[in-house]
Amino acid sequence: DTEVNLKDLNDGTSVVEISVDLTRTTFAVAPLGWEKAEGDPGAGQIFMILKDGELAKVSKFTVGSGDLAVDGTVEFKAPGGDLKHIVFNKVKVGKTDMTGVMKPLPRGAWAASFGGKSFDVSSHWENRNKTETEAEKEKAKDGPKIQLSANFARVWLDDDRSIPEIKASFTREGDIWTRAKLTSTIGASKKNAFSLTIAPGKNGNRRLHIKADDAGATLKLFDYYENMLNGALDLKAEYNDSAPSRPLKGRLYIENYRIVKAPVLAKLASVASIVGILENLSGEGLRFLSLELPFTLDEGLLTLKDASAKSISLGLTASGNISMATDKVDIEGTFVPMYVINSFFSNIPVLGNLLSGGEKGGGVFAAAYTLKGPVKEPEVGINPLTVFAPGFFRNIFKIFKPGSRLPDVLGDPNEDSFDKPDSL
Repeated sequence: DTEVNLKDLNDGTSVVEISVDLTRTTFAVAPLGWEKAEGDPGAGQIFMILKDGELAKVSKFTVGSGDLAVDGTVEFKAPGGDLKHIVFNKVKVGKTDMTGVMKPLPRGAWAASFGGKSFDVSSHWENRNKTETEAEKEKAKDGPKIQLSANFARVWLDDDRSIPEIKASFTREGDIWTRAKLTSTIGASKKNAFSLTIAPGKNGNRRLHIKADDAGATLKLFDYYENMLNGALDLKAEYNDSAPSRPLKGRLYIENYRIVKAPVLAKLASVASIVGILENLSGEGLRFLSLELPFTLDEGLLTLKDASAKSISLGLTASGNISMATDKVDIEGTFVPMYVINSFFSNIPVLGNLLSGGEKGGGVFAAAYTLKGPVKEPEVGINPLTVFAPGFFRNIFKIFKPGSRLPDVLGDPNEDSFDKPDSL
């Protein structure tokens, strides 16, 4: 049902009030992850001002249904002219409570600025690893250029987790974010404790840089890993924007962190009968000096190559795949006890590579392990023939695996390099 009231004033101005019953309608507000089903109560109002029969302004519009409440104004450059801007004085739904402005730009582009008490992105976060259909990909490519700025006290990822004090600016062209700059106080009260930037590099490919003062809090918040405490995080990577899937290749560094109550690491230590590590994991945590993780992320598949974690008492290496879509892991590596002493011999040129099997981060004496299955509870396997065997012999045992070969103990001088952060 629709009701229209018209009031003419003496100066050629008319005021039009339109009230609409939205109960029978079905519509969605995709950016807010909100939908209205047919039959749900709802109402809308529009107050328009006309000058000599031309629309000059929408002095107020409102939409209400369920927990959705929106009101704002619309202004034009002149009566009957182009849109100047849309002002949202209130946008409330669920945990979202914000205000904002949208302004058209030349060539179909838009600029938007939103901020306020909170913004709920849980519907988008829940589907972050969803594989888009070809139709969805093509539709996204035709999207307008958008320049977006945001300033929120809190952004909700789900019912329990939220990002505090976000300030951000983004540029999206078609189906990709070409530029981004975001800061937050994740894990610490100080300004810019967390930062993320995306910007074009000299070769035209976008480069991603993430820094965090509290790696443990950051990884836990974004649901990547919950057993780390503290640590300084630095991630540098580059998108290959010339490839259709735009794979991301880079390295993650974390230094000075602790691992606590880690079931997978506990299983490895238990099989290797290293009691001290088990005690540390159940107490204040096992302190690690560094984590170096070279990776490639392509269409939801995270590939690790020669990743390594080092502490005084323990070292780990890892290579393999993690599926972000299925949460399945397939990784193999070595488990190195007494890392500082053990790795001393592996650092001897040529001889060290021979003794350690040519594996980056591997010690002379170590155990080969595998992780397979669900990310949170994978099956842990240790090859009994390799437990604390010299690296050369571990590689001999590996040749019985299909497709395996001995590594080049002198290394590959042509392998791509990626500069470490200055702090490391």
